[in-house]
Amino acid sequence: MVLLENCEHFVKSSARNRTAICSANGKQLLTVPIAGGRSHKQLYTQTPISYQTDWRKQHWFSIKSAYGKAPFFEFYELELEALFKQQPALLWDWNLMWTEWLLKKLGIQTKLGWTEKFVATYPPQLDYRDFEKTNHIDPTSPYYQCFSTRFGFLANLSGLDLLLNLGPQQAHQYLISHGSI
Repeated sequence: MVLLENCEHFVKSSARNRTAICSANGKQLLTVPIAGGRSHKQLYTQTPISYQTDWRKQHWFSIKSAYGKAPFFEFYELELEALFKQQPALLWDWNLMWTEWLLKKLGIQTKLGWTEKFVATYPPQLDYRDFEKTNHIDPTSPYYQCFSTRFGFLANLSGLDLLLNLGPQQAHQYLISHGSI
């Protein structure tokens, strides 16, 4: 079982509301806008998403542009488009929806659980809250990416990059061989 930290405060400038993809212009951040400011006193599970701009349409366009020619894009296009039509009120719900979808598509069968109280520190090998410090994609172990001839291999992108470029079985094997699952 993987425990998701649902008792922490929202951390601005973190992977909680942003991810990176490889676009025709290099690494591109996709950020989910937060409503009502970025208070550090706000629980992550209670952080509202702002829909004042049509960011979901912009993100979907960016993903279609970046991965439209990826080997496995056509297999997931309709599902991805449907996910971008969802409008959950909270960032937690948006992230959980994407996490569950990606785990299912990658064939990762693990139960997700939630923490009952905030714990400031866990053993480092069990704590993945700080994505930048815990990402296991080794930049010296590249996989095929759409724009690799232009930019080389870009590590630490969204799991969507792995799925759309390698497909579910090969992506699953890549993660196993690199100790990520």
